[in-house]
Formats: sequence, C-alpha cells, structure tokens
Amino acid sequence: MFGNNSRKKAFALMFAVTGIVLLMVSFILPWWGFHTEVERRNSDGDLLYYNEAGFGVSVSSGISWGRSGTSMYIGDFSTPVVYGVTTLFLILALIFASLMVTTIIINLLEKKTKQKLPMILGILAVIFCLLAPLVFMISLPGAMKADAEKTASDSNNDYKEPAQDDPTKSFFGSTEEKDDGGNDVTRSNWGGDIGWILSIVSFIMLLISVVMIKPRRAALPPSLVSPELSYQPESPPPRRELYDRGPRLKRYDRAPPPPPEDSEYDYRPPRERYI
Repeated sequence: MFGNNSRKKAFALMFAVTGIVLLMVSFILPWWGFHTEVERRNSDGDLLYYNEAGFGVSVSSGISWGRSGTSMYIGDFSTPVVYGVTTLFLILALIFASLMVTTIIINLLEKKTKQKLPMILGILAVIFCLLAPLVFMISLPGAMKADAEKTASDSNNDYKEPAQDDPTKSFFGSTEEKDDGGNDVTRSNWGGDIGWILSIVSFIMLLISVVMIKPRRAALPPSLVSPELSYQPESPPPRRELYDRGPRLKRYDRAPPPPPEDSEYDYRPPRERYI
C-alpha cells in the first residue's frame, strides 16, 4: 500500500501526533509540585501523628500564581512571568507541530517527495518544545526568590535566605527537619511534576518525527559525475601460459609466424640463418 518513503512518513506522522497529544495534556497537568510529610513519635518510637500535604501548579494556573492560595511564595511578578513565557513556548510548539503534521498529510495524499517544509516546521516545533521545560527549570528558582524578597520588602521585613536547601535555590530538592529530641520530623521535597516530564517526552517524540522526515541526498545524474570518480580501473587479464604436450617451451623456441611471400626479410631465428 505504501512505498518505503510513504511508510517512513506515516511513522513520522504517528510520532508527531503522539507528541502533540502529550503536549496538550501537559497544559492541564502540574509542572511543579511541593510535597510535605509531618511525622510525630513518642519517646518509645511509636507513631503518634502523621500527615501529608502537597500541591502542584500547572502552566495555566501559574500565570495567576499570586491570586492562588496554594503557592509557597506569593508571586508578585517574576514567577507568573516564568509560567507565561513557558506557556508561550508551548503554544508556539503546538502551532509548528500541527503545521508539520498538516504538510506531512498533504504530501502523503498528493504523493509528493519534497520534505523540506515539514522538516523546517518540525525543527521549529522541536526547538520551542525543548525551550519550554528548559527555561522553566532554569528560571523558576530565581523567580521564586525574587518574589520572596519583594514580599518581604513590602512587609518592611528583611529577607532571610534559608540555611538548608529550598525551592528558591534549586528546581529539584528535598529537606528533613527534626526537633531537638528527634520525635517530630518534617520532610519536604519539590521539583518538576508530571506535566513538565510529559513536555520532555513530547520533545523526544517530535525529534524522532523530524529525524524520520529528513530528506535524503539525491544522487547525481550520470552526466554530472566526474570521469575520474566514475572510472573503475579494470584488473589485468589472467596470464596465460603456453603449454605443449611435451616440456614447457621457452619464448625463443616458439615457432615464428610464416613470412609474407613478397618480403625479402629473413624471419628465421638467428641460429638458423647461417645454417
């Protein structure tokens, strides 16, 4: 049903559609999450109290971070900007990926072999799909720290940088705090959530699709091929040995060809000319 080239485009189309679906799902899933465990024990080590709490922030809700009650630091400006830029990259990746899929389908229906336009659109989709999680991971800790400093300044307080690891220092991290007796333990961990991970998987799918639709280099016609490159030296013919039924003849023992009738030159071997 499909030729080799068409089958390759069909697989590229499948990977591209999968990447688009994952990218759309990542919009509604949390990109960053924070999880806390609180544990209290008595002096004998028996568990008295245990509680878990956490939250996740998607790219859409992160734009209005400052108006949500689930944030660790109220986002005045920096944190919503990071989520807004990430959303912009995702939208651009979706647009270019959708255009790439459209051009691949048109090429399949019209049986066209030109793949330059789908590849250009695919490269743009891959770039923006990579920039979204990368910029988000690099920029979010600094943005949260800037918002925490501004919140402290607005309250006429000095910002105190935490001594232990903190979301304002790293994108992924964890901490554990104990009281003096070690009976109360609070564990916290944070980092990229399922939406952030899906965006990376979507980038891989789109990258595979772009690699599969990469146009092959066309072969040069015979008229443009250089003679030096096209010339293939022939191997010499196998050497033939002259054999008689008796012993092997030497060159000067071979019978000379008969002389022409009208020639005066003596064609006899030298040793026979004077006999």
